[in-house]
Amino acid sequence: MDLLPLIETEMDHGERDPDIAGITVPILGRDRELIGVISLSGLTSRFTDDNIESFLEALMSTSKQVCLAFGSK
Repeated sequence: MDLLPLIETEMDHGERDPDIAGITVPILGRDRELIGVISLSGLTSRFTDDNIESFLEALMSTSKQVCLAFGSK
């Protein structure tokens, strides 16, 4: 089962504080309802294009594992 195309992500790059960035991915339950999120935040300077790609891959992989553990279809 490949949940990755079905998972939306959110990115905040200095929206509330110019020095802070964050990425959030959802955790979906058995009926694909939102039951939580996994997020990563830090200094904007650390959110380079290469790092963002790496961060997203790690967050998406973790999200997929957790979704499957909660019985997401």
